Amino acid sequence: MQHSKEHIFPTIIRRFRFDNDEIKPLLDEVMEKKQKIKDVSYYYNGTISDNYFTDYKKPVKFREYEILIDKIITEYKKDNFLFNLNYYWTAIYGKGSRHDPHHHRSISENYSSILYLNNYGETTFLSPNHTGEYDYYKEKAEVGKLVIFPADLWHYVEYQGLGERIIISSNFSIQGY
Repeated sequence: MQHSKEHIFPTIIRRFRFDNDEIKPLLDEVMEKKQKIKDVSYYYNGTISDNYFTDYKKPVKFREYEILIDKIITEYKKDNFLFNLNYYWTAIYGKGSRHDPHHHRSISENYSSILYLNNYGETTFLSPNHTGEYDYYKEKAEVGKLVIFPADLWHYVEYQGLGERIIISSNFSIQGY
């Protein structure tokens, strides 16, 4: 008897790690603008939350984030891919906060990312293959790690840590040629 196993539709995620010298300017910029993110979150969400803030509806811009993304764009260009950052926003999680299962699928964006700005918490990705060996995968937060994943990959966060978990998420399109 012969037996084989083949993954025919694997889900690929890519990880980029920025070292301390690369990530520190962004960390400083985020700390300078953290209260603005919280203020925007309150204004656009209509309620005060003691433990979750996001500027999703009106993102605070970070020059240092865009510099880091330019480094990633350069890497993709080396492999003849077009990479277009469409939108990014910040989320700050306190103890007991959560972001229910969701995806970022849209017509104009086929990939999303999470940049972890500290070592708190994890992101749980749900398997798109209901007959696969695993139902979920947990990506641990590590300061300076950016994870790129398909925009239609469902994921969520349940945060129970004591410190604030801070991330920058983005949506973009990547096209090969």
